[in-house]
Amino acid sequence: MLEFDEEKVKERILEESNVTPYLAEIMAKNLMKNLPSQLMPLLEKWVVDKKHPNFEFQGITLGEIIVRERYSYCDALVRMAVLIEDPTLVADYIRDRKK
Repeated sequence: MLEFDEEKVKERILEESNVTPYLAEIMAKNLMKNLPSQLMPLLEKWVVDKKHPNFEFQGITLGEIIVRERYSYCDALVRMAVLIEDPTLVADYIRDRKK
């Protein structure tokens, strides 16, 4: 059972990101609905404990995405979700890392 809901996700997004309440609401709905199951515990840690746990998928970490793309933790979770949903993008990401 998750210790958070869409409203808590929205509040956390507003705390950490420079977005409007409307955009935070859309982002929260999207995260709760579409985030892959393996990333949900990380979202929970971020929302409930205000922690930024790292995660690695096929050689790419959340920390790397945050630094390289200058993303917030929330944005990095979304980017990681895209990579998990379409692993063919991983090779491109790793190739672009070397530029």
